[in-house]
Amino acid sequence: MPRELLVWLRLKHSTIVPLLGTAKVESPFPALISQWMSSGTLYMYLEQVNATDSTRIKLNIIHGDLHPACTANVLIDDSGNPRLTDFGLATVAGDAELQLSMTTATRTLDSRWRAPEIVGIERDPEKPSFKSDIYALGGVMFFVRSWYHLGDVPWKEKSSVQICIALSQKVEHLRPDNILDYHWTSIQKCWSWDPGNRPDAAEVIEYITPKNIIIFGERGAGKSSVINLLAGRQVAETSSDQNSLTLHYDAYGITIDDVPYRVYDTTGFDDYRTNPSGFLYAITNAHKLAKELREKGGVYLLLYCIKGDEIPSTFITNYRLLYEFLFEEKVPVALIATHLEGEDNMDDWHAHNKEWFDRQAVKYVDHACITAADNPDPKCREKYEMSRTEVGKLISRQAQHWNRGDWSYARIVGADDPSTWQASKADVLGVLTMRCGLGESLAKVVIRNLYTNMTQRYIFSR
Repeated sequence: MPRELLVWLRLKHSTIVPLLGTAKVESPFPALISQWMSSGTLYMYLEQVNATDSTRIKLNIIHGDLHPACTANVLIDDSGNPRLTDFGLATVAGDAELQLSMTTATRTLDSRWRAPEIVGIERDPEKPSFKSDIYALGGVMFFVRSWYHLGDVPWKEKSSVQICIALSQKVEHLRPDNILDYHWTSIQKCWSWDPGNRPDAAEVIEYITPKNIIIFGERGAGKSSVINLLAGRQVAETSSDQNSLTLHYDAYGITIDDVPYRVYDTTGFDDYRTNPSGFLYAITNAHKLAKELREKGGVYLLLYCIKGDEIPSTFITNYRLLYEFLFEEKVPVALIATHLEGEDNMDDWHAHNKEWFDRQAVKYVDHACITAADNPDPKCREKYEMSRTEVGKLISRQAQHWNRGDWSYARIVGADDPSTWQASKADVLGVLTMRCGLGESLAKVVIRNLYTNMTQRYIFSR
């Protein structure tokens, strides 16, 4: 107990259950008092909700006893975020005072969550390590991914002794039918027999975190239809009524070649000249989403939908606002030309318009010319399926080069204190007026909407 207290006192992090103090009880050791986690254990939480999420944990600590079952040490806070507790076997790396003795490290625990080298399958048991924690994390991932269908724990039908026998024979765990290839590959990497072949924590995060993609475009460009195309079913509402639109932004889980993505549908952009209020609503929501995703792993790709019958006159304004102004040219853009079901060769659209994009200095890393109209006509259906393949391939191609779009916002986005704002007053208005083509009065309203914490005098004084 004293050792666990010392370890816990050292740990201050958003993913750790806070230690509040101790209490004297009828025991040789004091009781440890922690913050109440109202959502309970991971086990209890999964019984109540229909979604899972991931969190980033980067600590110089070996937990040594990670497991999510009924007596779990993975708790869930009020916001649905996982937090760790129970540090009786934890080790702070590099701290000689807080290392485990072999007697403590090898105490009897459920072997279904423990790495073979810790159980002592081929040799004497070893002390817990970062790599043995990764093995245990694989079990937690298995538990979460299989929960909603089977409620499985690893080696569900086996006792701890039977698991040791299976491990000694190097029996591989059977894969549940409901776990996708991508997730199963991630779990198997964590369960590698050789600790040296297991990924580190950063690699695991990359495996399990869906990549964020934002889809933009003018109203009527077919953004929601593209999401349904990728999903293979209707998950996003669509309408032929040009007065209807996505009112804010919605996230949809999409899997392409067993790789998870999270695609955000956004408010369609109105013509800023004829409907400035609709335009302001769209750009304000785009800004809000960009700031939110910066804290949720960044943005990997922007998909810009264009209705293929005619490039809208507002395209350049909207493109520059998004790519250059909000995302500072640090998140790649791919063009998706839609409504091309009437074309014999849909990719002809790009061949006919490429020179215009080049003249306008539109930077895009890829394109797809498609139809997202789910028409039962056999010829249209063939183009629809081909379109799904084309957009999926585009995303998979770009996934090979992604760097998480970790743009900085240092210029203006999110700067609340004018004294730290590095851009000149003329530069901000210049970007919006001369580069994006907005009138000065509208540009000022855009800035006022996005940066309400800045003083009006600082922004607009000449």
